[in-house]
Amino acid sequence: MDVRDDSTAIFQQACHLNLFSPPTLLGLYPCPCQKAKMTLPTLPPEIWFEILTYIPRSAQRNLVGVNRVLFEHVLDYLYEEIRFIDDDRRTSSLFERIHAFPYLARRVKRVLIQPAFLPGLDKRRSHELHRPILKLAATSLKRCHAVEEVIIILNIHRITTPFSKFLRSLWGSTPFTRILKRLTIRTSSPKMPHFLAPIISNKKRINLEGVIFDVENGFPVMEFFILKRATQPFFSAFKDTLTFIDITSSYLSIDFANALASPPLTFPRLTRFRLCGIFDEETELENWSMFFARHADTLEHLSIDFHLWNSHHFVYDRPYIAWINPREDRPGHHPLAKLLFPKLHFLQIALLGAEGAMERTQPDACHSRILSNPLSFAPCLTSLALTGTHLSFHRISDIVSDLSPCLTFNNLEFMAASLSPEIFDTLAKKLPRLNTLSIRFMRLQSIDTSLSLNRKEQKMVLNDLPNELWQDIQQYIPRSQHRKLVGVNRFFFEQAMDSLYAEVCLIDDDGQTMKLLEQILAFPSIARRVQRVLIRPTWLPGFHERKPLDSHSHISQLASSALKRCPNVQEIAFVLYDHVITQSFSDFLTSIWESPAFAQTLRQFTISSTTAALPRILSPLTREYKRFPRLEEVTFNLSQSRIAKLNAASQSSLLSSTMAFFLVCCHSLTSLCLRADGASDSFSSVAVPSMDFPHLRKFELVANFSPKMGLKTWSNFFSKHVNTLEELCIKPSIERNLTYSDSDRLYAKWINPPEGSEGPAALVGKRFLNLKSLKVGLREGEVSNGVAYLKPDLYDSKVFPSILSFGAPGLVSLSLTGISLSFRRIADIVNDISPCRTLVTFDFTAATLSAEVFDLLAKKLSRLKMLSIQFNWLQDVNAVVRRNQQLELFVSLMEPRKYQNWKLERLRLTQKESTCGVPHPQQRAMQTVARCFPAGVNLDNKFECFCQKGLFGGEEEVA
Repeated sequence: MDVRDDSTAIFQQACHLNLFSPPTLLGLYPCPCQKAKMTLPTLPPEIWFEILTYIPRSAQRNLVGVNRVLFEHVLDYLYEEIRFIDDDRRTSSLFERIHAFPYLARRVKRVLIQPAFLPGLDKRRSHELHRPILKLAATSLKRCHAVEEVIIILNIHRITTPFSKFLRSLWGSTPFTRILKRLTIRTSSPKMPHFLAPIISNKKRINLEGVIFDVENGFPVMEFFILKRATQPFFSAFKDTLTFIDITSSYLSIDFANALASPPLTFPRLTRFRLCGIFDEETELENWSMFFARHADTLEHLSIDFHLWNSHHFVYDRPYIAWINPREDRPGHHPLAKLLFPKLHFLQIALLGAEGAMERTQPDACHSRILSNPLSFAPCLTSLALTGTHLSFHRISDIVSDLSPCLTFNNLEFMAASLSPEIFDTLAKKLPRLNTLSIRFMRLQSIDTSLSLNRKEQKMVLNDLPNELWQDIQQYIPRSQHRKLVGVNRFFFEQAMDSLYAEVCLIDDDGQTMKLLEQILAFPSIARRVQRVLIRPTWLPGFHERKPLDSHSHISQLASSALKRCPNVQEIAFVLYDHVITQSFSDFLTSIWESPAFAQTLRQFTISSTTAALPRILSPLTREYKRFPRLEEVTFNLSQSRIAKLNAASQSSLLSSTMAFFLVCCHSLTSLCLRADGASDSFSSVAVPSMDFPHLRKFELVANFSPKMGLKTWSNFFSKHVNTLEELCIKPSIERNLTYSDSDRLYAKWINPPEGSEGPAALVGKRFLNLKSLKVGLREGEVSNGVAYLKPDLYDSKVFPSILSFGAPGLVSLSLTGISLSFRRIADIVNDISPCRTLVTFDFTAATLSAEVFDLLAKKLSRLKMLSIQFNWLQDVNAVVRRNQQLELFVSLMEPRKYQNWKLERLRLTQKESTCGVPHPQQRAMQTVARCFPAGVNLDNKFECFCQKGLFGGEEEVA
């Protein structure tokens, strides 16, 4: 028996989720900087079903032990189809579980009945042998209330009395047939009455929408009228509900044609019809023409094909040729091509040529027309599939010429006698709108007969999905459950181990960290998986602590030995603030930088530290030049030490250490991020402004722009890199809400120098030839007491220079934050950037979000694809109204507006919450604005905080 299920032992695994114990090699310390967990239910069930198809069935059973969500998805997948084929113990166990557990029965969607245990036509076997399994199957299947499709296959076996009773009891069960939509029967003609009679007698309980009949020649041969007597009542009973009919008959198709023609049956909801049979002079094609004429107004999908017998015996059929391709000298009786199908979108038709044996031996020499113009009887055709005959180039050209006037046609399939470049030239010229093309050919033009094509289909395996997709899938599984994936199969073992050991966190000197380092030291297979290292040594003593300085030297020595064995480390992050750097930790830093593996593979380096500790961390890196040929990204997150003050000696040490460090990596560096916390002057003594980075593409500077920063040197730094920079970010480190300082005035003049000013300028006067992304934090120029931060709508002075004052011809993204812009300021900025034709992303902060803002953007920047706005108030801020009243006013003003020419794809509107301080998505406002775009907009509802709303917030949705 072949069932979409497992044995009793597997079911016991499904009921005990803690069956898999963690392997002894797993002991990774959880990363403390990990963000909020992504949950499994965020992926739709259809995607999980698609993922499960890549997993061997032998390994699917092990997934039930990972977590509850995968438990549900795997059971849905395993029990979606029940196959009743054999009467062995496994089949009995399956039906017993369905009978005992309703939560398994409700998962069954399809039932396949192919009773191989029934006696053959030439065998004598007692009917009582299989009576128990049939009784158990009937009782169990009656509990399946969600069955949508039933498939019955019975050809070479006899229908016994117990099996007939089983079918009658099954069709007589209202729960089983309550939502049944589709029925498939593959059998011989003498058995059709046995299957159809109980269905007809219970027609009031069944609401069939689709049927598939595959009837073979019976033994002994049956008269046509008997089959007609079996099928005609069935079609009459369900004529009002059927939308899809599929008929395959090894007989001449006259049998079903008579059943549908006398009396004439009409199916008012029929949209799909497929006919596969034998067509010769005895076939009443006129009946089929009358049938198609009655349903020409509803059919959307029509398929007419030859049965296998017909293609094997090459039946030469002049009536069929005249039926599909009538001519004046060869008229047909009610030809199919003379009908009109106004709603037909898909047509598949088998072709027959009229040139005798030459059609098979020399198809390239056959030039006569083989099909009438499809658009003459199907003007709305979008897909055409031609089978039966290999077409010559002339025939293909005729058909393509017929289809070329149809603007909706986009899918074509045909059989070519010889595949040549001229065929593709014709298709490119006549049908450039094609989206899908499928060609089956006999030979290639000038093909070498010594070459052979390997047409063996490769089995789809887990490795068919890219590794990046599997890594993205694993993000939806909580990290604590990754270790359970190890027990699924070898592929998941590798994926889970890569995920668990990709990052090593050295935070504490506890037993778990020691165990992890010992595993890396002992097993090279684990060491090669390490790609990221986080070093945050909380075991080091603080400046105010009194304990032996080298009391934790053992962890430094073990970490040094273990990390030297990791040959694939690409990222290192240091987090070290007010701690004493002991001699053992200094030796640890020196030892890992001396490792050749680190020097050759390191690509990203991040330091979060104080200005006092930075020289001690950088000094081991700079003892030898050109040791890091692949280092591309460097990030410094600096802050002032609470204890050690930055004096002249420490400033000199900071300058020399940073200069030595950047001399090592300046030729390979492509990204440099400098961030300072608070009001510290951390970057006043770094050597960056004096350096030259020939490959620098991304630069970020977040600092307190005091007079000590030396803004002129930074302006010169930007001038040296205008030809390479692609991403530039300049922001003050302190967010101004109520206060104002002299550094704001200095910074504002640096960003937007007054006319005639001779002082340094960050952007004005420079031409950034390759700049794609620009992020600037704005500040008020001349303000006292923070009035502009309290009432930003009252200020209209210019805060951002015109884009024409600095060259950025390829600017794609612009972000302006820091202050809330009044409508007048927004209008000035939009007018300045409107000449930039490449800009598709715009992010800014508005004091008041009004309908006029969107009117302005739609008029001046209609090419924007992504828009993000943070705002303080909605609509009329001058009126003393509550926030909900502002929202209702905004909604009422936006509803009548429609932006037909603005093809916006992504929208994000946020407003600061008084309790959180971090902007939250304003979903009602976004949905209102999205309705103004007829094509629909993706709404970004993601939260960027960890308050109650942020932890249970929304995701991106389409409006």
